[in-house]
Amino acid sequence: SVIASPDLGAMGHVSLFGGFSAIGVVAAALAVFSLMLSDFFDTMGTAFGLATEAELLDEKGDIPHFESILVIDSLSAVAGGAASTSSNTAYIESASGIGEGARTGIASLVTGVLFLAAMFVSPLAGVVPAQATAPALVIVGYFMMTLVKDIKWSDPQIGIPALLTILLMPFTYSITNGVGAGFLAYTVIAALRGKASDVHPLLWIVAAVFAWYFVNGAILQFRASAARTASSKALKGRPYVLYFYPKANTPGCTTEACNFQEALPALGRLGLTVIGVSKDAMKPI
Repeated sequence: SVIASPDLGAMGHVSLFGGFSAIGVVAAALAVFSLMLSDFFDTMGTAFGLATEAELLDEKGDIPHFESILVIDSLSAVAGGAASTSSNTAYIESASGIGEGARTGIASLVTGVLFLAAMFVSPLAGVVPAQATAPALVIVGYFMMTLVKDIKWSDPQIGIPALLTILLMPFTYSITNGVGAGFLAYTVIAALRGKASDVHPLLWIVAAVFAWYFVNGAILQFRASAARTASSKALKGRPYVLYFYPKANTPGCTTEACNFQEALPALGRLGLTVIGVSKDAMKPI
């Protein structure tokens, strides 16, 4: 069937402080800061591009009531997170409506209503294969890359941070890493060129926090690698059993690791080292 009720099971399943407990206060704060920067500049560029296309800029080249646009965009991003969906923000696709003469905002209201109706025909999206959407993403990437021509590549203090930001975001699968590398590169190059006084003090503080973020991440990775190496050496030459225990709701099993615990005495008498691994989480215990 092409008609189905939308799945709202994930709505509201959010934790305001879950990220802080999972990856630490500083790392989580930097992630929030990086996403804020990404959303802010995305909205800035989209809003000015659309306002220019619609000829809505004032005599000074500014967007009237731009503060209201930023507030609405911020509240929409928060609402998207609360609904467990992707971030809601201003989309450049609005240019298609502007090209057809949209100016007052009624076209956006109509688009919103149609999106609500589309929630009930979501199975149609499954008809479109990945082979059909991939070329569209290539075109989107092409249009995104056309904007780099406006970067002042002749200035290494601008070009190198921009290059690092562009490359590290996709290659490290992290917006935070890309933004952090850009901040650090900009401040370091400014200092090497004798222009440290031109850098805003707040930028130095942000760069220092990002430096701690990268150093702390490297230390944690080194410790994890050292622990794995030590574990491998300890088990080298010793027989061991990799045991997968079932879920807690397995009939006759009252705790997640009950079968594993019951197997320990017998295996221990055989002189075997036992490594327990959850069948679902795949995490060693």
